[in-house]
Amino acid sequence: MNLKVQKKLKESDYTSKIIIYFAFAITIIITPWIHKESISVPKLILLTTLAGYLVPNTLNDIKAIIKYRFGRYIVSIQIIIIIGLILIVAVSSAPFEQQLFGRSGRLLGLFSYISLAIIFIASIRHSKIFQNQFMINIFAVSGLIVSIYSICQSFGIDFVKWDTRTNGVISTLGNPNFVSAFIAASTIPIIFLAPRKYIILASLTVIPFSIFSIYRTESIQGFIALLVGLTCYLFFYINKIHKKFTGLFGASVFFVFGWLISGALGHGVFREFLYKASVESRGDFWRSAFTTANHNPFFGVGLDSFGDYYLIYRDENAANHTFAEFTDSAHNYLLDYASQGGYIFLGLNLLIILIVITSFISKQKQTNFFEKEAVAIFSAWLALQATFIVSPISIPLMLWSTIFSGALISYSLGLNTTKDSQKSNTNFSYNIRDLIRIFSVSVVLIIMFPLHNTDSKFLESLRTGNGNLGLEVVEMYPRSNLRYFTIGKLFWESGQNEYALKIARSAVQFNDLSINAWGLIMINPLASYEERVFAKEKVLQLDRFNKEVLNYKITRVD
Repeated sequence: MNLKVQKKLKESDYTSKIIIYFAFAITIIITPWIHKESISVPKLILLTTLAGYLVPNTLNDIKAIIKYRFGRYIVSIQIIIIIGLILIVAVSSAPFEQQLFGRSGRLLGLFSYISLAIIFIASIRHSKIFQNQFMINIFAVSGLIVSIYSICQSFGIDFVKWDTRTNGVISTLGNPNFVSAFIAASTIPIIFLAPRKYIILASLTVIPFSIFSIYRTESIQGFIALLVGLTCYLFFYINKIHKKFTGLFGASVFFVFGWLISGALGHGVFREFLYKASVESRGDFWRSAFTTANHNPFFGVGLDSFGDYYLIYRDENAANHTFAEFTDSAHNYLLDYASQGGYIFLGLNLLIILIVITSFISKQKQTNFFEKEAVAIFSAWLALQATFIVSPISIPLMLWSTIFSGALISYSLGLNTTKDSQKSNTNFSYNIRDLIRIFSVSVVLIIMFPLHNTDSKFLESLRTGNGNLGLEVVEMYPRSNLRYFTIGKLFWESGQNEYALKIARSAVQFNDLSINAWGLIMINPLASYEERVFAKEKVLQLDRFNKEVLNYKITRVD
């Protein structure tokens, strides 16, 4: 092997490790002393920084991928997705800043999606992400850290005083559902990739620990993910090692999952354990998202903007539930894609998912021996997809899912780093590429700085009670519905109605669908009678089944 090829191999290996190190950092980073959104903001900054780092490699990565079967189709789909994302932002009436950065708390806007697309291409190209144990080890360590922190939180031990509407078991991911899903997915590689002589010990220790961790989150999604992942791994294992039992195992799985699904829908023996108000509320979310997509089939309502339309398209049955609640996510990533980006956007993302599944199964059929690393990663990937069906999506889980997708496609297509390095020609010298990398990362940090700065000042205004800073923060780029409402509500509760009204008026100029802002105008006595009546009409347009607002009487103030 000549020196040029060796240099390219080292670069590929280095790139693969950079991706995994970033994935680890994005999973565990929290900045409660710097940011109000101390989970989502630092994760988005790191995600986009990683994408910026990978930009100089993208052209060569694409050239290498399209040489393989299905490679050109995968690349074409990703390019169309990126073009589609830009069109969605351009066509939608949702606030531009909201679509770029995403909604407060989630931050799944254009920057997140394009970053994930770049990382996906890089994950396919740099196949050593899959070939060695490094990715699996880091994923497992990430899961262990998330587990330990979540258990501590469940017993009231925490070094951060979180402001959360959940049970407080949020670890470094921000939501019990995310925590339980991540713990479940990371459990699978730990068990099955342990040395053979330790696999029984690993099973007897890791599985109970994971079950206990998931139990303490009080989130059923983790159990679903763990069951799906373990079942998937055992199916491929039996199909290769004990093939004659495949049919029996498959039939057993069919009946067990049938009972579980029946229980989740409120029937059968598992009803008591699986059927909860939170499960039924997901049906409310799904129906609203489906209606939203049907009314906006081509480009959706805008990236991370389903929350602006949930109440509009919510049906009366959902509104009348005693557990009725507001959501800004469909709690199903396919419906999120459809409602926010339209059915074409959904279809393109479905194609990527189908390519991962079909290419992996096709590869398994061609393989005469059991490849436990490949099956373990596929099982972990499938576990994540299972939770995405019933839970919101988040940056860390989407990132790991993206890396696994790319690695599995790399494995299934048979990408070989050595051969690629021998065939490919580098368009730029390494010095020029490094300069481009420095430039692209610098651009990303410049773009992300306003998000960091505004959120940091938002936290400062809340901690110090500085009203003047609060008035300044709500108008800082990128603006946010949540910041407008939080500061406006604080002024209202402190009796400073003039400032509360000023903020509410500014909020509806930023986003005409901000129901909270219209509500603040409706109840503010300093607003004119006509303005308050109009605000009530707007609230009812956005939430037509709101009986409390419908019965609210607006009187003239002398």
